[in-house]
Amino acid sequence: MRIVQTVLQVISDVVFCAATNELVSVSKDGTLVFWDLLSGERSRSIDVSVVRPGRCTRLYLADATFLVVDFDTPDSLAYVYDVITGRFIHACALPRLPSPMRGFVAGSILCRQKCLGIS
Repeated sequence: MRIVQTVLQVISDVVFCAATNELVSVSKDGTLVFWDLLSGERSRSIDVSVVRPGRCTRLYLADATFLVVDFDTPDSLAYVYDVITGRFIHACALPRLPSPMRGFVAGSILCRQKCLGIS
């Protein structure tokens, strides 16, 4: 087993992608990193720092094809990437409460905890 020792920033979340045999991490410095499991090295990365990810940013895999990055703030967008190419596909706005346990993926559907206003 190899240990990745080059990560200097706080990692918010990690997911395993069987389609590419990689771990994908998102860190507070705004970098999505794809880690090759055979070599233990970075295979590629995506800069998402413009969105300012925080400690509650979460990653989800949908249908082993799409990587969904769900950022911290209640008004933030969820960004969808092609997990094979790393290409940005879509950003979607789904209101919800900020919480570490705020979402999950069911097939190709991202489900988020909704915000409910009570007057």
